[in-house]
Amino acid sequence: MNDVSKNLSVGEIADAELMHILLTHFGCSQYSSSSLIDFPDFDKSVLSAHFSKAGQLTKISSSLENEQLEILQHQIRRVLKATPNLVNDKSVQFSGKPIIGKFECQYFSIFEIDETAPKPAMMLADHPFVLEVPFLEIGDSGIDSIRRIKARNEIVLLLGLFTLDTRVPNNRSKFFWGLDSGDFETETEKRRSKWLQKIYLYEERVSDIDWAEYKVSLPNIRLIEDREYLSISSISFSEPYVLPKSLGKMFSFYFSLPDSRRKQFLRASYWFNHARNSISESSSATLISLVQAIETLIPNQPSARCSECGAAIGSQLKKTFLDFLNAYAPISNSSSSNVRNLLYDQRSRLVHGDGLFVSDQDIFNFSNPKLGQEMELTQHAFQSVRVALWNWLDRNE
Repeated sequence: MNDVSKNLSVGEIADAELMHILLTHFGCSQYSSSSLIDFPDFDKSVLSAHFSKAGQLTKISSSLENEQLEILQHQIRRVLKATPNLVNDKSVQFSGKPIIGKFECQYFSIFEIDETAPKPAMMLADHPFVLEVPFLEIGDSGIDSIRRIKARNEIVLLLGLFTLDTRVPNNRSKFFWGLDSGDFETETEKRRSKWLQKIYLYEERVSDIDWAEYKVSLPNIRLIEDREYLSISSISFSEPYVLPKSLGKMFSFYFSLPDSRRKQFLRASYWFNHARNSISESSSATLISLVQAIETLIPNQPSARCSECGAAIGSQLKKTFLDFLNAYAPISNSSSSNVRNLLYDQRSRLVHGDGLFVSDQDIFNFSNPKLGQEMELTQHAFQSVRVALWNWLDRNE
């Protein structure tokens, strides 16, 4: 096979968009290895896409005739030369508190959903709001879908880090046993569970609604100082939904980063949000994810190695972790310092299978004194990691 990477614009067009064009052209593909995708399959391969260990497309090789190759080139050029239109992706997202008003910046806008939308009858629930995110549309449904979802997911992950109440959904379809709303009006003995899908439906597709006029009449969401914002309990309903004053600035900092740094920070945001989503199911997994968020941002450095076996020395890894955390989320009291020193050790024990948090294995043993320590450790980790990620972004802008 010949290297046709340049012919097919590898590096000029987004990997996902190029793979979409290839899949649409051939109709099918096969994952032949962790670094290779063959079109249409391994046995009849006429084109192979090669990937790095990090999952980036590095090369395309092909045995296609020039005429067939030119057809692919034409399809790719059509995408590269298309005149893009800046449009808004509109989606329903969820918050731990009802959103009243709007917040707008050049990267996105969030605002309360209208009165006709389904809303929970209780405060402790997922409250819907509308998120608008601009992206460049070219009129190709497949390419536009890739761009729309990428732009939306990026903003949602960052909102999950920069705000206390925004939920980051698990986009995988979920089914569960439950009761629909009508069941609560029947007598208790007649209620029956149903196998339900987790989904939010609206009379109209949110993406089809022109929200411009509706937004004009909405008040702005109140902004407060960052330090005050971070002191708010995310489960407190005594205060309305508010946002940190630096929210727009943090997004500006993020989008001014080089591409590699943005990807790095987005990975850290992913782990932070994974911790938020895991807290109701596993305190152990939550702590592991929070430490992982910090390790994502720690520069790769040669670690101290054992002179006999060559294994990394744990004490040096812990010091690097604590140095980073103390630099970007400094603490002043000895009590917090003692808790912080336990973070990496506890995470290492969990990762290597040396036990679980008591709350994960003996949930009804409320008399176990370790429960209090675990809660303090998790709370400190959430607060410290969020502050560290905020400050890292500020200093790397």
